[in-house]
Amino acid sequence: MLLTFVDGDDIHNVWGDTRITASTLQHLRDCQDPGFNITFTERQADGSYSVFGYKCGKATHWKLFRAETADGEHFENVRVVIDSERDNLPLAEGHHWQHVATVSYSPELGRYLCLKNVGIGFDDPDDGVPKQEFATYALTSSDGESWQAYEGNPVYHEGDRWGAIWSSVAQRFISYNKGWLRNDHKRVNELVLDGIRTCCIRTSPDGFEWTPDLPNHYKHGLKMVGHMRTIGGPLVPPEYHIAPDEQDPPDLEFYAGAPFEYGGRFFLISLNYAGSYLPAGVPPMRLDGHGPGTLDQEWWLSKDGLSWERCFRGVEAGAYVAHNPMVIGGLMMFRRPTELLSLPENRMTYVTTRANGVFETRTFDMPGAPLALNCRQPGSGFSNDLNEAYIMAELIDGSDRVVPGYEKEKCILQGPIDLTDQPLNWIEAANGKGGSRTRRDGGELKGQRLRLRFYFRCADIFSVSAQA
Repeated sequence: MLLTFVDGDDIHNVWGDTRITASTLQHLRDCQDPGFNITFTERQADGSYSVFGYKCGKATHWKLFRAETADGEHFENVRVVIDSERDNLPLAEGHHWQHVATVSYSPELGRYLCLKNVGIGFDDPDDGVPKQEFATYALTSSDGESWQAYEGNPVYHEGDRWGAIWSSVAQRFISYNKGWLRNDHKRVNELVLDGIRTCCIRTSPDGFEWTPDLPNHYKHGLKMVGHMRTIGGPLVPPEYHIAPDEQDPPDLEFYAGAPFEYGGRFFLISLNYAGSYLPAGVPPMRLDGHGPGTLDQEWWLSKDGLSWERCFRGVEAGAYVAHNPMVIGGLMMFRRPTELLSLPENRMTYVTTRANGVFETRTFDMPGAPLALNCRQPGSGFSNDLNEAYIMAELIDGSDRVVPGYEKEKCILQGPIDLTDQPLNWIEAANGKGGSRTRRDGGELKGQRLRLRFYFRCADIFSVSAQA
């Protein structure tokens, strides 16, 4: 792909209603439950995928599966590569397996890392009431088949329903955990009166030693106020958290999220949550005030997996997904137990405008092949009753001048168009009666440092490529 449009670094000299947004996952088809939840996929040389999935319960033994799939729906060679009972995995006294597992892979280390959450029961000396907190165990493998538990487990005290990844940019394993921070302004009495869920980020060069190495002990020292509790501690310091801010609803919390790398960026869908004013114990609320609570799913974006931008607030991702995509047959596929979700390949983010808009791309070396546009016109949610949707393009040189023959009036696209390879041609009207029109595609500009300037309306522009 020659040019993609993912964040503000990809578009310049923006004018009008022009903005970058993200796509919404779509239901592709229903599927039969394979008996495991996919957590990580790897593309094979033949275009098929090797997948890892887990089957876990609360306070029960667990299994990690590996299988192959060519279509994202049907799985072959399904085998159990970790069985906590069969493999007699060591558990510290008082620890018990819990409900989530993640798998990530570092090509630099040649190491697969499985992070597995455990529950730890304890009697709180402040009130004598039995409680449970989470900790995380690490298991590693060089081939994904034979696994070893780290002898220093647990690697940290936290871990519930989030994901993990290896970042080649940061040269770190990165885990994303359900963290907690104090919030004295919380008004919805949900689970705890004065604490909110966050995304707590920990990093490790090897999967064993983690920063921060501080525990999240939010259930230590909880005090009861009616049916509700005040948060305990100590907690992980705020600088390691992504927390809701003043732009969010005051009751917003981050409940879960699983990152993945695609197209040189990192993406994550946050499952956003809010409690309820319904009294504790009134269905669907539990006695501790915990309820379904899902508000929406929100795309997050990062260049390194560490620093995240919430630049797509208000854009519904469509579903919470827990693994990196499988790209099959021109679709990015995400598997939930009984459902396949998808997006068209290379259509995760795009530049759009409902009124007239203008933007320029970053500078690029003109390829030796014609340019093609991945575009949709009219764009998503826009009508085109009077044929008002258009895209115009011109080529700009390093002196900020339009290259002669490549003016916007000579490259006009009017829809309907929904193509990943729409040719960009600049056509000059014929001189005189019977004359022929001149058609340019940039071929004679090979190697020149140029940029594209788009003028458009009611259209979506995803990317620019060189035609094969």
